[in-house]
Amino acid sequence: MKYFKYDDEKSILRLFRGVDIVLLCMVVSPKLTGQLQAVLSGMTTVKDKIQHVIFAAPGGYLAEERQKSPFAEWYLQGESIVKESGFTYTILRYCKLLNYLLEFTAAFIRTNRAISLPLTNEQKVPLMDVADLVQCVLVVLFSTDTYRNRVFNLTGPEFVSGSVLAQAISTSIGEEITFVTIDQENAEEFFMNSGFSSEVAKALSIDWTVEVEDKLTQDVTLLLDQAPKSVSEWAESNAHYFL
Repeated sequence: MKYFKYDDEKSILRLFRGVDIVLLCMVVSPKLTGQLQAVLSGMTTVKDKIQHVIFAAPGGYLAEERQKSPFAEWYLQGESIVKESGFTYTILRYCKLLNYLLEFTAAFIRTNRAISLPLTNEQKVPLMDVADLVQCVLVVLFSTDTYRNRVFNLTGPEFVSGSVLAQAISTSIGEEITFVTIDQENAEEFFMNSGFSSEVAKALSIDWTVEVEDKLTQDVTLLLDQAPKSVSEWAESNAHYFL
């Protein structure tokens, strides 16, 4: 593990010595563009050594259609920097991760036996297990040229509503979990209470409630040669977080 500072050119240069494949797993925020520019600038000093750059970040899935979401805007700015860098790249755009829900819903579920999210009861969105994302990253990392200079949109195998999510968790722990919707007016406060900054909380509240025609893709199956995990499989694997 190597550590560096985005504003320290020498530490960035040290980071990439002897490196031929770079995996950029970035947090999408207003700082993303500047951070990517700093890192890619440092990489140019050893450009002849780096064979492959993999960019994976949330916010990319359906980004062009989510123009009202700040996350989509931040993401697209970052993706364009990677594409225009001159490096051989693979871009993994992924939908919302089920595992992110553990960060801001697991404690609420344990205390209230309910899950609360800024979704209507039957609003359906694509969600995926982070385990599938990790496997996709590994496949691309150790691939030949098959996946170079390509963009993949990663989703789970199904659309998930709040009620479906609650039922999957209920089945996994053997107790009834109900779903409580959070309206758009209270979504920002919900994310701030979950530990996000006010700017990111506002962006999340918009991202969860912006209306687009969500689509499922087969890209996970293409990369892994098997279907992505269902919400029921995810809930079963993570049941201990809800008890």
